[in-house]
Amino acid sequence: MDVDKAFESIRDNIKNENYKAVRPEIDSIVASNPDDVDIILKCASLLKTIDDEDGCQSLVDDALEALPSDGSKDYDVALAVRGLGRPEEAYRLMKRFRDDQDRMSEVARTMLLADESEEALERRYATVC
Repeated sequence: MDVDKAFESIRDNIKNENYKAVRPEIDSIVASNPDDVDIILKCASLLKTIDDEDGCQSLVDDALEALPSDGSKDYDVALAVRGLGRPEEAYRLMKRFRDDQDRMSEVARTMLLADESEEALERRYATVC
């Protein structure tokens, strides 16, 4: 399967408001790439754009299950998952980056969205003082 062509077709279908064609195309892409977290999350985002929230969240679950155990994608996936409405899972993935000064603002934002505001404020205060 040519994934780029498939995504192009999906974009055309969304542009033309042919939403019924989108889900089968996405299902086909995911079936051909079941371990590619980036592709799965891109498909989830596309489903979110057509208001298929259940499909989107199901793919987020698939992406989290396909996440490499070495942690190499944790930060980037956390940002994507947070944007797809799952701040708690994003925070779980970002916890190990809490002391990373380069990522502090994104970690703090994720903490706030995951109702970890007290810790976020404590960390922010500690870095200012």
